[in-house]
This record gives sequence, structure tokens and C-alpha cells, in this order.
Amino acid sequence: MNKETTKENVNEKSLTKDKKSFKDRIKDNFKITIHEIVLAGILIGLFIISGLFISIKLQGIMDIGITFVFLIMFGLIFGPIKGVFFALIADTITLALGTYGIGAWMWEYEIMTVGIPLMAWAFKYLFTIKQKYWWISMVAINSITIIGIFIVILISSNNPLLQTASRRNYNFDGNTQIMIYCMAGFLFLIELIMFIVYGFKKNDNLKLVISITTLVAMIIIIWIWIWGPIAYVRFLQRLANQGYSKYSIDHYTYEKYYKIALWARVLKTPIITPIYVAILIPLYKACEFTINKTNGNKY
Repeated sequence: MNKETTKENVNEKSLTKDKKSFKDRIKDNFKITIHEIVLAGILIGLFIISGLFISIKLQGIMDIGITFVFLIMFGLIFGPIKGVFFALIADTITLALGTYGIGAWMWEYEIMTVGIPLMAWAFKYLFTIKQKYWWISMVAINSITIIGIFIVILISSNNPLLQTASRRNYNFDGNTQIMIYCMAGFLFLIELIMFIVYGFKKNDNLKLVISITTLVAMIIIIWIWIWGPIAYVRFLQRLANQGYSKYSIDHYTYEKYYKIALWARVLKTPIITPIYVAILIPLYKACEFTINKTNGNKY
């Protein structure tokens, strides 16, 4: 009886919240509470620490950072306005304290700082939509993700220049590439199994895992695979232009370096995906719990 009463109260609270006017929703995106400032300060601090000191070293551009996790968190927790604002503060401070200083600011990377929180905020609505629409959305998004992965891998693996350069720079033989493809396939198999299990059990925690995994996959494809190599090549060109490289700016062409950078990002996807998901889920739940406990607001 108590459980039923609790569920009714929760539903009633959610229904009341849904009746907020558009004007009130806009105001909520500009109001910042003391608790949010404290929470944002913690996330900004974690972003700076991860950006300056935490990186899984593989080889060359195969280093793996976790700053994207906190960009996603800014969007999920604080919404579009405050989320982007806090993300820009975190990125600017990290850049100022980094090797090249604030002079290394590039709009190609700032687009990612703005775009990822916005995408995370928009995606969060899928966490709470009706069951039927959630299934349709998840299946559609995952289908697009799988198609995108196979297209990118197919284009990359058929490029002779890319194969030669990647093996020369990273010593990846055919067996290693096959293993990584298998790991990627295994990750999607796990998500498929979660879909099937969720279909029978309707577990909210499992629904959150599937949703966040899908969000991470979409962000990896759009911002790491597609846009990441563009920003990276532009970064190399800028270093060459400022005299930090032994090569001239003409050496770093998109034709020569885009697919090399893309290949590196494809290879590390099976590694960063579970890392991002494993960090995001408990961090998101903890932040949501503290905000809801303090003021009852969700964004």
C-alpha cells in the first residue's frame, strides 16, 4: 500500500511539473542556486584535473582523456544555458593552465565544448518519454549509429595510405584490427541483450544504462569520429604556422591526416565507450539525487 501511495505521489509531482509554463521553463534555465554553484564547482574541478593530469597513454594521438564525460554531465544536469556556461568556464581555465596557454584557443574545439552539453541536454528528454516512444527512439538512434560505424570503418579500411600510415605509426597489425572490430561488435551485442532483458523486466536502471550508452555512442560518432579529425588537423596546421612543428603548414593537409586521425579514433572507441558509460552513470545519478534532494528541480 505504501509503495502504491509513493508511486502516485511521484506521478502527481511529475504531472504538476509538466504543467510549468514555457516562460517558467525559460526562467529556470537562467536561475542558479547555491547548490548548483557548488555542484558546478566540483564538476569544473574534475574537468580541469582530468584535462591536465588524467590521460590513458597508448601511442601518439591514441591518448584517451575523459573530459567529454564532464561536458556531457554539464548538459544533463544544468540544461542548455547553464550547462554551456559552466562547460566554457571549465574549458577556458583548463586551456589557460595547459601547455600552450589561452593563445591555443580554437573555435574548432570550442564548438565541441558548446555542442556536447547541448546534445546531452536534448537527449535527456528521451530518458523520461513514454515507453512506446522511448523504444522507437532508441531503436532508430542505435540503427543510425551502427550504420555510421560500418560506413566509417569500410571507408577507412579500404584506404591504402591510411593502412600504411596507421601501421607505421601505431604498429597495428591485421590481428589487432580484427580484435578491435570484435570488441566493437561485442559492445553492440551487450546493448542488444540489454534491450531484450529490458523488454521483459522494465527495469529503470537498465533503461538509464541503455539511454546513456546510446548517448555516448552518438557523441563519439559526431564529435570524436567526424568532427574530431577536422579539429585535430587544424590544430596541427596552427602549430606549424606558429613554428612549433618542423613541418610547414602545407604538410598538414586534410587529405593526408584526416583519415589517419579518424582511424585512431575508431580504434579507441571500444575502450572509451565503457569508460565513459561507467563514469557517467553513477556520477549522473549522484548529481541528480543531490539536486532533487535540495530543490526538487530537474532540467
